[in-house]
Amino acid sequence: MHLHKEYIFCSYLAHLLPNDEVDVWDLGNKVKLEYYKLEETFAGSITLDKNVGGEYEPATMKKRGSKNTKKSQLDEVIEKFNEFFAGEVTEGDKILAGILMDKMSQDEVLRKSALHDGERIFENSVFSKAYDKTAMDSFRESREVFGALFSDPKKYAALKEALAAIMYREFRKVR
Repeated sequence: MHLHKEYIFCSYLAHLLPNDEVDVWDLGNKVKLEYYKLEETFAGSITLDKNVGGEYEPATMKKRGSKNTKKSQLDEVIEKFNEFFAGEVTEGDKILAGILMDKMSQDEVLRKSALHDGERIFENSVFSKAYDKTAMDSFRESREVFGALFSDPKKYAALKEALAAIMYREFRKVR
């Protein structure tokens, strides 16, 4: 009986743990070295041109802004969304992200889960269900606005991942 309970627990846990996917390049006998030629192209010492100055000038960096500039949560979500989606983010997408983030930030179940559960459990279990429910409820309220989100599965998944990461961090800050 004890082994059966442990098996059930481990099989559930295996779904929550991240996969370590490593692309292995097995060239096997697809590449064949037929010819090899080693040839000396230069012999001797290397000298610098005497007309060129010998001073080193360090590279300069352009300032992008002050370090105290703080991004809003929505800007962070859009930035992460761009990383995951790698597509064109429209103003409509920004509005959708803002609406979903506002609705989900009021969810006490999400807040409690972020405070008590690990990040993977929060993202894969609790947040995933809340995101799907919130997105569907929002779609029912306004099919025209949220139709674009459901028409592209990659966009839907990218926004879910971006919101999960930012909201987990923000819920944990509030403590």
